[in-house]
Amino acid sequence: MENVFYPHDRFFKEVFSYPGVARDFVQRYLPPDVVSQLDLDSVRLKKDTFVDHNLEERFSDLLLTVNRIDGNPLFIYILFEHKREPEPMVAFHLQRYMIKIWEEEGKGKKSWRLHPILPVVFYHGERTWTVSVKFSGLLSVPEEMRPYVPDYQYLLFDLSMRSDEEIVGILKLRIALLLMKYIHRQNLITKLKEILTVTVEEGRKDELSFFLWTVVLYVYSNVDKAMQDTLSREVDATLKRGGYPSMTTIAEYLVNKGKLEGKLEGKLEGIKTTLEIRFGYIPALVDPALRSISSSEILEELFKRSVTVSSMNEFLMDLEKYTPPDKK
Repeated sequence: MENVFYPHDRFFKEVFSYPGVARDFVQRYLPPDVVSQLDLDSVRLKKDTFVDHNLEERFSDLLLTVNRIDGNPLFIYILFEHKREPEPMVAFHLQRYMIKIWEEEGKGKKSWRLHPILPVVFYHGERTWTVSVKFSGLLSVPEEMRPYVPDYQYLLFDLSMRSDEEIVGILKLRIALLLMKYIHRQNLITKLKEILTVTVEEGRKDELSFFLWTVVLYVYSNVDKAMQDTLSREVDATLKRGGYPSMTTIAEYLVNKGKLEGKLEGKLEGIKTTLEIRFGYIPALVDPALRSISSSEILEELFKRSVTVSSMNEFLMDLEKYTPPDKK
């Protein structure tokens, strides 16, 4: 069975896993009166996810925890809307996921006090958000009955309504937000060149080489095949002007200098991650075939091929050349 892969989900979660990004987002984009009550140094990203499997194509989620200055915790639950138009039932889904968070918090306890959850909807679609930010907007209730039905309001973070100048923060956060703002738009490649130019001018190479790889692969996975050659040329030209290596050379960097150094398992995971991002799935035969290869040099070569091949079939043909006969 093919593994389903959603590039928005991976990019969104990977960006917020970088140290300081989640904290900076909370500080800059949550309401100031809420931020003033928080110990920002205590912001932590939890690994829990609460989105139903059948909705993973539409949503990603993140759960942050932070201590309030009164010593009590606050949950910040961010639901990321992948699609280009608003989801009318988003308040309903949020309500269900918040209940799951509280249930997880109370697991094994007979009674417990519920800690507050600040729900945030992260939207980067093209269409104007016209959906009510209140749960009661889903209900048709006469005024006399309103005191007896549940209600809450979520915070809408709408990238489409923010100018580029209003997108602020540490470099990785700014890059990610700008990229998610333009990912569905026709001028994506032009904006990507601007974003990369800012990146290579402001950032340190030792800190950003892997992050740039993540950025470019995210864009690559969201453009059609006809645009990919243009994308590669424009990206390489921009990176070289900033003194960065080309994307193919960055692949070599990741293998030889980065976190994959000297580890067969790391190289194997790097190949699979690249294939997932570029083509959206991994055929079931890929993992056992890769694991049958014990040569670090061959895995390095396959890693580079995972970056440059034009299709999954082309990669499978390359993989077959190096797979032992009894593993084919």
